[in-house]
Amino acid sequence: MSTLSQVSRALQLVFTGEANRLARRCGVVERQRKLTGASLAQALVFGWLHCPEASLEQLAQTAAACGGAVSPQAIDQRFCQPTAEFFLRLLEVAVAQVVASDAATPTLLGRFQGVWLEDSTVIALPSCFGARWPASGGANSQNTAALKLYVELDLASGRLVGPHCVPGRQSDHRSELGNTIPPGGIRVADLGFFDLAQLRQLDERGVYWVTRVPASTALYDERGQRLELARLMRGVQGSLDRPVQIGARERMAARLIVTRLPGSVVRKRRARLQQDAVRRGRVVSRRQQDGCRWTILITNLAPEQLSVHEALVLLKMRWQIELLFKRWKSLGRVGHSRSANPWRVLIETYAKLVGMVVLHWLLLVTAWQYEDRSLAKASLAIQNQILLLVEPLTTGQRLSTALRRLTAVLQVAARLQHRRHKPPSYLLLKYPQRIDSCLT
Repeated sequence: MSTLSQVSRALQLVFTGEANRLARRCGVVERQRKLTGASLAQALVFGWLHCPEASLEQLAQTAAACGGAVSPQAIDQRFCQPTAEFFLRLLEVAVAQVVASDAATPTLLGRFQGVWLEDSTVIALPSCFGARWPASGGANSQNTAALKLYVELDLASGRLVGPHCVPGRQSDHRSELGNTIPPGGIRVADLGFFDLAQLRQLDERGVYWVTRVPASTALYDERGQRLELARLMRGVQGSLDRPVQIGARERMAARLIVTRLPGSVVRKRRARLQQDAVRRGRVVSRRQQDGCRWTILITNLAPEQLSVHEALVLLKMRWQIELLFKRWKSLGRVGHSRSANPWRVLIETYAKLVGMVVLHWLLLVTAWQYEDRSLAKASLAIQNQILLLVEPLTTGQRLSTALRRLTAVLQVAARLQHRRHKPPSYLLLKYPQRIDSCLT
């Protein structure tokens, strides 16, 4: 099935049949009204996607365009517990849809069954929701309620897994991300997801991984002798690449790659480390300070499968999921509301997350095929044009024509500006040796 067909099918399913079914199930629509489950879902999701700061009047206008002509006061009355449950279930339905790009992938990405990035982000909620969505707390935290979003993104196909909502206090180690990665795929995750037991399970399933290593991780050579990075790196000017055993109890074979960093990068890392330690009420150890001097990663891929430069490029690609969260929070304004009504804040959070899933689907069908794309520019263009989809969804006409019109707009608006110095991601994937210029 083409990407266009996948997106058309997913939009029709989520915003018509499933929206009406969930509205009846959650008690949002108990009898025939002007505002149906479909028109309510379309009005709030597309209304906030088009204008994240939309007023009640603007949302009512969008509702009228969606076939549910109601007053702003009628919209305001919908901000209650049943509607919050409705949009949470609608988010789960949207997340369950499998949408992936059929565009060709660059050489490095196409070598694996997907390059899967994993990460999480936290959205603060009003304190009255602390019983259902408790926050993590912490030394200086003022939030008692928060939503943690787990997300997995395949850089090759663009498939998005999540966001899965869990309480903000849940540790990343308890995440169930990674279960969707097929054998031959490669997992790239940050330190918060480092777990030797999970790495072993992925290895047994035939899944590859590239991950940074905490400074406290025990490393051993083939004879079982403990390795000290400071001693290993003495006299090494570039990169170290060698087999190791990891884990103090149950040893696991891996490949260690260490790259020395310039002083400017080391100072920035140590500053961030100190800021994080202050926030958490902890003290930075000498080993953590030393760890800032290098990029340390391990992988279960052999050198003939993945070079040092390619491993560093894949690790750098993890930043793409950080950019995804940045787009959600800056362009989509997820986690922000102009209202003090707690139920509106919660509903707005859920509805905007549905909107971000829709936005990602539209990126796959309109911009993913261009290697020199700017997803930030494309996202902004889609926001400006999103109401083009309202009429086809409301009248039951084919969505393909509206999606093609959207694609034509993005062919002009979503191209990346060329930079003189640090190469963009698509060039690093083509020419991994250029990663050296990104370490300065």
